[in-house]
Amino acid sequence: MEFKLGHIPFIEEKQLNYKRLEFADITGLVPILSEQQLETVALQIKKNKKKLSEYSTDYIINVIDQAIHILLDRNSPWRSQVEEVIPQITGYSYETIKVGFTKYLSRFRKHELSRFLTEDFTNPNILNQFVPNSKGGYSKAISSDIVTHLWSGNVPGLPLWSLISSLLVKSGNICKLPKSEPFIGSWFAQIINEIDPTIGACIAVLYWQGGVTDIERIAIKHSDIIIGYGDNNTLNEVSKRIPVTKRFLSYNEKISLAIISKEALKPNKVKSLAQDIALEIIRYDQQGCYSPQMIFIESSLKITPKMFAQMIKSALQQLELQYPLHTLSIDESMERLNRLKDEEMKSLFNNNREVYTNKDSSWVLIYQEELQFTPSPLNRFIRIMPFDDIHNLVHIFSPFKNYLQTVGIAASVETTFKWCEKLANIGANRFSSINSMTLPEAAWHHDGGFNLKDLVFYVDIEQSLLQKSERYTTYEI
Repeated sequence: MEFKLGHIPFIEEKQLNYKRLEFADITGLVPILSEQQLETVALQIKKNKKKLSEYSTDYIINVIDQAIHILLDRNSPWRSQVEEVIPQITGYSYETIKVGFTKYLSRFRKHELSRFLTEDFTNPNILNQFVPNSKGGYSKAISSDIVTHLWSGNVPGLPLWSLISSLLVKSGNICKLPKSEPFIGSWFAQIINEIDPTIGACIAVLYWQGGVTDIERIAIKHSDIIIGYGDNNTLNEVSKRIPVTKRFLSYNEKISLAIISKEALKPNKVKSLAQDIALEIIRYDQQGCYSPQMIFIESSLKITPKMFAQMIKSALQQLELQYPLHTLSIDESMERLNRLKDEEMKSLFNNNREVYTNKDSSWVLIYQEELQFTPSPLNRFIRIMPFDDIHNLVHIFSPFKNYLQTVGIAASVETTFKWCEKLANIGANRFSSINSMTLPEAAWHHDGGFNLKDLVFYVDIEQSLLQKSERYTTYEI
């Protein structure tokens, strides 16, 4: 199967060149633009963005909602395409894509987007006109003519987040496709274009190889804001190419974990809790930055941390039948195998450390008494440790403040607030229930920032100006 991907407005099809990205039996043809072609596209997007600025936010929300509905509709050819192609190119099972992608898309339905806007803008009308502010003057949010998106493909559909955010604030967009998953971002842009060609003409989705700076330079030149996803080294190199006059929003490597209180270790609660944790480990095989890499369990006499770890082990074993591990690359397999051998060797000489896995090693669970902060090699490789006091965790987490993101918690309300206070001070910026770690709300503060507010520039009319202006009215005495 062969698919023409990307979305390039203003350039005739016959003038486009394509690069072939091969995925087993599927080929993605991604558009490659010359510097001059991207210059032309960027200038036209800027011009068309003026039309986008005249749209109401309600209308834009409705268009996005229609596009999301098409991707959710099991009878839609677009949805059928997703369920047929994405499992093949990512190695994730059909069931994983069907369930995971549906839950992810539901975050972008109309009612969620409306709440999203209200979360970032108390009065979303600030995107349409000057509105009163608390200081006595008026303010308006002005969007960038163009936002450049440097997408990552570690989780299917991840690009939708930044593109939808940018459309909500009425920005034009240049989007760099990820080599590993160039399909969903392309299809979403194509669907938007079918629904409303004016909005579609404010989106360019293309491909250039990482490190190819001539095309990237053109995109950056025409953008006020650049959004980057990826590993620390890649984003650091990109940052060096962005002038200080432009805003760079980088979403780099983050580590998430789960903390279970002894209050949650009750006979009538633990089975479903173990199931929830196992599902979060399995969902996209820990590839998302919000997936748990470590689990810390508060010591309990009734159901011990080790007993609960064994319950998680059983849940992983059971769920694997429905959600098998995706096909790993050679590098992923080797890293995982080497780490497993290392852990097994350590367990031979340490009675307080055990390694649980199955015959295929498709999941690995390390149980150890010693507290440590050790990132996972991912792909269903989880470390579980008991603890006695939250202060012990604060101590071992503190050196990794810049890497902490999501903390899934199972605890009483009182304990939850106490723990959140402690952990917020050392870098954690999102606290969720265990079963929603990998499904952040649309309005969450991504890595402590704002998804929408950070994409606009504020303009203020000060109260002093309005007061003085009263002197010059026709009715002034």
